[in-house]
Amino acid sequence: MHKLAVKMEGLEKRRRNTPLLHLSAAFFIFAKALDYVHFYHFQNIVTAIPFFAIALLSLFYGIKMKKWDPNGKYNHWLRLAQAVMFIILGFLFFSKDGVIDELISFFWAGVCLFLYLIEKRVYQDLYLQIDSGGI
Repeated sequence: MHKLAVKMEGLEKRRRNTPLLHLSAAFFIFAKALDYVHFYHFQNIVTAIPFFAIALLSLFYGIKMKKWDPNGKYNHWLRLAQAVMFIILGFLFFSKDGVIDELISFFWAGVCLFLYLIEKRVYQDLYLQIDSGGI
């Protein structure tokens, strides 16, 4: 059995853009968590701590990803955590009068889930296997 590495065009560009997408998700989580805290007049700060923690983790991961995790081993777990945080924020904004914050939170949850699926494929190595049974 022989394995041949396959290089697809655009994968390296997508890998380089991953930290930037983590940074943008971190800033949106941070902004929406601040909106949530401001909406409740700074009384629910303890509830917002997990949102700030995931935002900070995403920020540091986006900045140091190439040094800490060049193969994207933890990328999909952080993407799922971002999506969960956006979904929870969307449900927390249900009691608010406007629906804009809900829509933005659910939209970003969808973006993070989409990026989860795309980036999971991007960080898998592609090989063409040739053995006695065929390709």
